[in-house]
Amino acid sequence: MIIAFKKDDFPAAIIRIEQAQSALNEIDPAAQICLMPGTLPVNLLAWVMGHITLLRSFILMASSRQQADPQALMDLGQLAYQQFPPEDVTGRSVGLLDMCYASQALSDAAEAEKRFEEAMTVALRGGNYFGAVVAEYHRAHGMFAQGKLREMLAFCKQKKQTYHGYFEHPLQELPAIALLDQAMGCTLLELGELEQAEALLRSGLEVGQWMPREELPGYLALARLCALKGDAAGMEETWRRLDMRWPDIRYCTQAMRTLYRLMLCPDEPEARQAAARWAEANPPVISPGIVLPGIGPAFFDEADHAVFVAWVKIQLLLGQPDEARKVIAPMLAVAREHQIIHRVIELSLLEAQALYLQGPKECAWESLRLALSHAESNGYLCLVDQHPLLPHLLNEALSSGLAPNYIRRLLEITPHPAPRLPTPAALPPAPADDGLIEPLSNREKEVLELIAAGLSNAEIAARLCLSPHTLKAHTQNIYGKLNVHSRVQAVNRARELKLL
Repeated sequence: MIIAFKKDDFPAAIIRIEQAQSALNEIDPAAQICLMPGTLPVNLLAWVMGHITLLRSFILMASSRQQADPQALMDLGQLAYQQFPPEDVTGRSVGLLDMCYASQALSDAAEAEKRFEEAMTVALRGGNYFGAVVAEYHRAHGMFAQGKLREMLAFCKQKKQTYHGYFEHPLQELPAIALLDQAMGCTLLELGELEQAEALLRSGLEVGQWMPREELPGYLALARLCALKGDAAGMEETWRRLDMRWPDIRYCTQAMRTLYRLMLCPDEPEARQAAARWAEANPPVISPGIVLPGIGPAFFDEADHAVFVAWVKIQLLLGQPDEARKVIAPMLAVAREHQIIHRVIELSLLEAQALYLQGPKECAWESLRLALSHAESNGYLCLVDQHPLLPHLLNEALSSGLAPNYIRRLLEITPHPAPRLPTPAALPPAPADDGLIEPLSNREKEVLELIAAGLSNAEIAARLCLSPHTLKAHTQNIYGKLNVHSRVQAVNRARELKLL
């Protein structure tokens, strides 16, 4: 009831766990049990205690973002490993997996990879092929998170061959092998190999069908691929299947539906209103006491990260770069600290788009340069489709001489027909026929209105929660767009243009 990670089933499972816990006193400390016919007996009390601890760890992994506690998960995994009799290698290997998931939840990909290798070794020694291949999948996922795309592909191909060699009918006897197909599909999508990616994602998801936590990245990738092909029905079918498979993360599929609708129709009033309502109702939970989404299956990490990123993209499309940057900054800091290169690329591109909207535009180039440097060196080719304002930003960067060969390739690789991404006309609009060469952003309008109201720079910065440097940049942008050189001239010119 617990392993499917559907919270509706947890209350009934917890009753059984508590019954087992209360029955521990009735077990003779010297009692033994044979786990399988023909095997050596193990201590019954230790075996039961180990399983109770594992079950509690599984429930902990389904905690919400506010209750996410990687250290508690690490402690439970360690305790289970110690409680199981030495002969129960399978139980011990699952305890090790808990410790691996805790490292992932802390975004420590390098440490998690080492732990998964140990868990895999222990699992194979005990004949736990399922646990072993799950560990292999997460090792591959860690490589993906670190941007090691080609290395990850080679790893998955080798491991598939290894595990196929253990069975006469591999996918029938160990369906979890299909997770390696899903992992390769996610990677091939980033490399721009769309046909191979789709084949592997579909076959992998078709075979698995019962491991929703591990399958989530595959579903997200398949939906994105459908969007790239302009297959709206296929994308919706992917979300529907995920809703059915894992009802607990419908909040994630709702976020994806809202985002893609806005990306496809950035000027449609209903899409903008729906996105604004969703964003207001679902702000990312970020505070010093809350662990940001990691890179693994615990604590809904992958789903929460996808939702946080969707929220940021929606804010950019709605012309709210300041709000977007408040979420980007802490997430990007964690990604940089742990060298989660995939997220460094993703979040740096979002940061560049936010800086571009805030202005001056040149402030965006450093973030864009960092993202493109990592992306090009690791073989990423499919970037443009998932970043709402990126095509416009890349075209401007191209004219400035930034990474021209790579940018041209990125702009050419996006397949057609593809989702219609926002163009400059879909950016925050200025009043029609206002005589401006370039329209004021929403934030610049707010600053201009406060200047006209007679507030000082310090008062404006405090009112809008801006740093002095950012306020100065907005003010200079306003002067440039209005072709003036002072606050008084700016207000007079704005009134002439009926901007105030």
